[in-house]
Amino acid sequence: YYVRHGLSKHRDIQFIYTMGMTPSWAGSKHKTDCNHSSYGPSICTKPVDLESWRQYVRALGVRYKGVIRIWEIWNEADVWLHWDHAPEDLLPLVKITAQELKSIDPTNQIIGPNITGGGLRFLSQFLAAGGGAYLDGVSMHAYLGRVPELSLAQVRNVRQMLKDSGLGNMPIWNTETAVSCNTLLED
Repeated sequence: YYVRHGLSKHRDIQFIYTMGMTPSWAGSKHKTDCNHSSYGPSICTKPVDLESWRQYVRALGVRYKGVIRIWEIWNEADVWLHWDHAPEDLLPLVKITAQELKSIDPTNQIIGPNITGGGLRFLSQFLAAGGGAYLDGVSMHAYLGRVPELSLAQVRNVRQMLKDSGLGNMPIWNTETAVSCNTLLED
């Protein structure tokens, strides 16, 4: 629906697809059903079968070849409700995703794993495990509030982490943001 609608408005629109959670059919049983998430009871778990994950990624890549070229791996991976495992456990999924999508279209870009402002440790551990080898960029959710300059500290910290990991030229994508509406703090 969204792709069809976007293309009807602008045929050169650029889409980002967030592979944000484990599909409910692919995940394992979670002790709290990922806190009864409306997205499904196993969205925060690792896929039970990596070959099923590979087939899922391949199906998406083939279906949207030439239409979706930017693929974000996970949504807020540092938040347990979305990923209740270690950063290193996400590495096989990112590797498979990069392999499949790049084999379908070498111009596909893989960004992620997406983190929140509190996810620097998660990203650091993911990069230390070798995750940067499968990425074309990292993604984060840096909320700007009413003073956009305040989010620059988050971006600076991620930029320094990338430099320290030998990935100093890697782009940083902010894929979710908003201004603040807190009437207690601001007019």
